[in-house]
Amino acid sequence: MSRRWCCSGSRQAGSCKRFYTGAPPITVGHLYSGKTTDLCIPEDPICSPGGNDNGAHTLYAVNGMANQAADYAARQLATNGTVA
Repeated sequence: MSRRWCCSGSRQAGSCKRFYTGAPPITVGHLYSGKTTDLCIPEDPICSPGGNDNGAHTLYAVNGMANQAADYAARQLATNGTVA
């Protein structure tokens, strides 16, 4: 049996349980919370436990959030992960 995980760093508890119900909730501790970002369309059922619009998951490329995620990752690399 293959298991699909969707844990793209989301800080929302339960988001990992979308595809594998045995997954523990995600808890980002204080050492890492400043090094993470949460980019989730609230209606996206993949990353939002209350999301109910499957089409919302296809909107990241057009709503700017994909670019926002890339910019965030580039900043983290450029600053060696330190919070500015």
